[in-house]
Amino acid sequence: MKQLSRILVLFLILIMPAATLAETSDTPLPETPTPTVAATTPAPATPTSVLVAAAEGSTSSGTSDPLTIDSDILYLGMDKTYAQGYVPTVASGKVTIVLPLRGTTFSNQVNMVVDLGSTTDNPFQYGNYSQTVQGTENVYVFSLEIPLSSDRYNGTYPVLLKTDYLNTSGDYAEQEFTVYVTITDGKTKDTSTDSGSSGSSSYVPTADAPELYVESCVITPNSVGGDETFTVHAVVKNIGNKTAYASKLIYGCDETDITSVDSNNAILLETIKKGGTVEADFKMRTDRDALAGNRQFFITLSFSARTGGVYTITRDFIINVVQPSRIAFDPVSLPKEITAGETVALLANVFNTGRSILRNVTVSLEGAGLFPSSSVFLGDIEPGEGKTGEMKVFIGMITMTEGYTDDYGNTTGTYTVSYQDSTGESKTETVELKTEIKQPVISPSPTPDPTLQQAQSQWWITALVGFAIISVIVSITVVSRLVRELKMRS
Repeated sequence: MKQLSRILVLFLILIMPAATLAETSDTPLPETPTPTVAATTPAPATPTSVLVAAAEGSTSSGTSDPLTIDSDILYLGMDKTYAQGYVPTVASGKVTIVLPLRGTTFSNQVNMVVDLGSTTDNPFQYGNYSQTVQGTENVYVFSLEIPLSSDRYNGTYPVLLKTDYLNTSGDYAEQEFTVYVTITDGKTKDTSTDSGSSGSSSYVPTADAPELYVESCVITPNSVGGDETFTVHAVVKNIGNKTAYASKLIYGCDETDITSVDSNNAILLETIKKGGTVEADFKMRTDRDALAGNRQFFITLSFSARTGGVYTITRDFIINVVQPSRIAFDPVSLPKEITAGETVALLANVFNTGRSILRNVTVSLEGAGLFPSSSVFLGDIEPGEGKTGEMKVFIGMITMTEGYTDDYGNTTGTYTVSYQDSTGESKTETVELKTEIKQPVISPSPTPDPTLQQAQSQWWITALVGFAIISVIVSITVVSRLVRELKMRS
């Protein structure tokens, strides 16, 4: 009987697992929920700054991204960021130039040499001002102090900053940035020029000849706009040793946008004795679309000596023409909806539709969840011309901007074009951009086909039932054989 009990226990062990598998195979396993993953967004680039001194036109070699001016951060030695209109500081007989560059290089090092241009009428003291800067978080800040000449003249002077480095591919790359330095504490140039001729030969007065000279020239007002009139009061003196006969004053402008008010631009001065003076007044008018800036007009003195011959002497004088700045740019907009983690491109196409130069034109963008890689610096734009650029904007979560609590939703950005007009006044044009930042959606795993799942489940049931039947048959056969053997032994 003990042996028979063991046989029954063995039979149960074989049958139970098959039955258990048959029961559990009909119950599908619960689906594991697919986790919702928020798009990983890189931390926004540390805000950077833009040089309004006029870093313009950069060229580079290689295929990697070039360095860009860091336009939003105020660095040591700057009173404004580049986006706000930074200009180099002139004080205590020197000019300080700060040039912050942002980008990735192979060796985390950028070299720079300074080209101060021609030595003629240059306000700078020449020297070696080259620098090598190691990057800090991919930012390279160059700070220059260039001594100024004691004989400097007022005006605006370009300084060419040439950089070279190894780009991320390990290739040699070069870029140039032009910065404009304005001198206002120097001497004022005498912009007049004298030239004289008798026929085709220059007039060279002898010791016994007349010579006329514009002793003074007063322009009222000294600055005019478009379609305005100015008056010139000239005093002509005979500084020669003889009387000047048939003297005339002729005035005009080589350009057609400044003309004489009177149809006759010649004034008869008659005879001027040795040491004598004569006064003359005339009016000129600017065209409505006259180019802005320091514009030249001329005064020509024509006279003859008793011995014969007609002589002329010409001097150029300056009238400052001021025109309102006019700027236009291509329409810009953000998509109605943007998913966080995407990068979009915005145009930066700016046109000078006025008659005065636009200096240090910079395009920038600010807004919650909107992170441009850098501002776009277009430099100076001449009247009737335009410059183009592109701004890459990373779309992050709204809370990545300080002061906001919602990760996603509607946001507003301000697209700003900043520049300086011909008088040096900083101006801006802005456009409001709106979009909705959406949460990234990770597609769930596809739902299994119920029909296919049921067919697969039935196949397993059939297999398990067959396995159970075979197990029973084997068990009965084994038990029967053991019983016969026991009977034979007994």
